[in-house]
Amino acid sequence: MASGTPTPGDPKLYEQLLDLFRANPGNVNHAATKAGIRWPLANRYYLKGFPKQKIPAIKDTLEEEHLKLRALAESDRIAKRAAERAEAEKARENAQLAKRSEGQMTQMVRTNASAALTVVLQLAQQARAFSDSITKMAVIEREKIERWIAYEQAALQGTPIAPLPKELRKPLDIADLTNLLNRSADYAQKITHCARQAMEMERLYLGEPLAIIGVVDEQRRDIPIEEVQLRADNALKALEGARKAGGLRLIAGGKGEPAKPQIGQRFIPR
Repeated sequence: MASGTPTPGDPKLYEQLLDLFRANPGNVNHAATKAGIRWPLANRYYLKGFPKQKIPAIKDTLEEEHLKLRALAESDRIAKRAAERAEAEKARENAQLAKRSEGQMTQMVRTNASAALTVVLQLAQQARAFSDSITKMAVIEREKIERWIAYEQAALQGTPIAPLPKELRKPLDIADLTNLLNRSADYAQKITHCARQAMEMERLYLGEPLAIIGVVDEQRRDIPIEEVQLRADNALKALEGARKAGGLRLIAGGKGEPAKPQIGQRFIPR
């Protein structure tokens, strides 16, 4: 409240009225009552101000403040939209980078798997050669065992025989060759699994399905020979009946008026 008689163009009264009009824009009665001044003076402050005392009209001051607030709000909105666009662009760049990385990784896995499969094929060829060698080795070792058994049986029976040659007393080494085959097979299995994973990764990268699900028609079924015979007999009876009735005649049908077949006529809906 202004103390004593208010002086026109008083800066303190102007600030008080400015706050009152900010709270209730255009309400001169409310501002005059709260400030303890007459309505004409409050209206003068609101509409014209006191230019000589460099006190602008409160209405103009509020309009300027409103324009500044709108400008600030628009500036904030523009800045927010710019930040959103920058974030969206960064997200797109990250997505493209991730896509390129996935493609490079898929290509590397596919290349490595192909190279490893080549090695597997080479090992498989050698493994087949080893298999032939093992077969020959097994025949030789079996012959050694047979000769050793014959020697032991003769010794038990007390039959004098010549001592076995030194080479027959060598330990068997088939296990080493067999283990080599087993390891080659395990390696081939692991590399094949790696190649399958590379194919699945490439399908995922290209957006293709990992598997194709077949559609089976559950209504399809095998027809017993009895049912086939029954259908054939019914067809023959129908043809015989039509022949006796003078043949078949088409009767209009469909979505219109339902057909009314007569006795002795064969009805074929269309």
